[in-house]
Amino acid sequence: MVIKIHYFKDTLLEKPREKASRLGMSSLSDVELLALLLETGDKHENVLELSNRYLKEKGGLSGVFSKEEKELLAFGVKKAKVFRLLAVKEVLVRLPLSKGNKIPDSDTAFEKSKYFFLGRKTESLLVFYLSANKNLIKQESFNFCEISQVYIPIKAIIKEAMKEEANSVILLHNHTSGSLVPSRDDEKNTKEISFKLKGLGILLLDSLIVFENEYASLRKLQPSLFDQ
Repeated sequence: MVIKIHYFKDTLLEKPREKASRLGMSSLSDVELLALLLETGDKHENVLELSNRYLKEKGGLSGVFSKEEKELLAFGVKKAKVFRLLAVKEVLVRLPLSKGNKIPDSDTAFEKSKYFFLGRKTESLLVFYLSANKNLIKQESFNFCEISQVYIPIKAIIKEAMKEEANSVILLHNHTSGSLVPSRDDEKNTKEISFKLKGLGILLLDSLIVFENEYASLRKLQPSLFDQ
């Protein structure tokens, strides 16, 4: 059986929609994924060329989704496409993880939380409640009005952990400044909630500080906060 591959006119660039149909979405590069969202190019560039140029200028997909509407428009992306990109971002933010997803370590927790924190201008907190097998029981989020301050609702988290019969908890919050250095409040809150959870037989696996494509683990930086 001969499989026909569809290319853009006068190029050897395969069309992303047809490629996805043939090989699945996971086969697409970041450029091809963005091209699917934009759908069409212009008279000077096909959609893959436009997407490639845009990603190079913005430093990858995170740069695309972290910019404001006016910056996208200034680049020359049509308004309808801008709203399509922003809508995709909002869907990704709102879409919770499925109950039962395994979160075995801090790396996985960070990967699963990326879209929640993407482009946020105020600090937010995300809590993963896990079973003994480190499967997700529930995720809970808290958003704050302050640009650079997270209030950890320790009592609420402990209450929810007990209600859900969680075996362990992972905390994640962003630093809008871009710094991954834990503040004194980060250290104090981590120490307090770790101590109180441990008294109930619940482990605080880690407390992560997130910014774009990086994170810092307080368990790695300051393990003494967890070893009371």
